[in-house]
Amino acid sequence: MFKEVFWLTRRSGIETFAYFMISYAHESEKTVRKTISFAIELDPDLVMSTVTTPLPQTPLYDLARREGVVKGDY
Repeated sequence: MFKEVFWLTRRSGIETFAYFMISYAHESEKTVRKTISFAIELDPDLVMSTVTTPLPQTPLYDLARREGVVKGDY
């Protein structure tokens, strides 16, 4: 689905942008590489990736606390 959306968007003359968050608790080198491969397949005009940062008072932060990824004084 995403590949088709990117293709149709580019075909319509609209610039495409893909944003990826990588390197979270359950992610391995293999899944990061799969994400990179997917980004290449999408062939966006612009791409950005960042290391996932769980911010306080968010569900992602709560998950990170439960899983011991971040400490209480984070």
